[in-house]
Amino acid sequence: MKKIIKKQKIVILFVVAHLILLTMYFFMPIIQEGVSVQMFDLTMFKGFDLAHAQTFVSELSTQGKTYYLFLQIPLDFLYPLLVSTFFYLFFLDQTRNKKFAVIGYSSMMFDYLENIFVIIILTRATLTNELVSVASVVTIIKACFYVVNYGITIVLLGRCRYLKGCPIRSLIEKKRR
Repeated sequence: MKKIIKKQKIVILFVVAHLILLTMYFFMPIIQEGVSVQMFDLTMFKGFDLAHAQTFVSELSTQGKTYYLFLQIPLDFLYPLLVSTFFYLFFLDQTRNKKFAVIGYSSMMFDYLENIFVIIILTRATLTNELVSVASVVTIIKACFYVVNYGITIVLLGRCRYLKGCPIRSLIEKKRR
């Protein structure tokens, strides 16, 4: 019974994290209204350069900047914490290896760094190529670690589909009883 409750918490953590992500996606069009380039968070694997950053900052409305700094960024600190905790707990549950499970927090570290750089970029009077280049690299690394973590999750879910102990399988089996 205790193990089922633990697995339910893992699934709930995943759902709550992605409800927050959905909320962030809901506000993105408001932030990007009138902006001809993508938000920094969305540049994922291609990154961005100084011209992109300057265009984004100059075209960003006061309302967009407020939403970005005081709604999007706080949510973007909460989402990585929740989803990375899900990754960690799920990896630990499936592998029983704490050192491996810590990989789940890699995406959070780089997402937090990206958020700090976005705050700096949005509040600084002038931007430098060096600042924007480092921020762009952090964004690319963050995206890579999210792909790694979701990839590991998919592999472990595929593996556990046939093994007892899978969070989703145990929830389904519990409801059938």
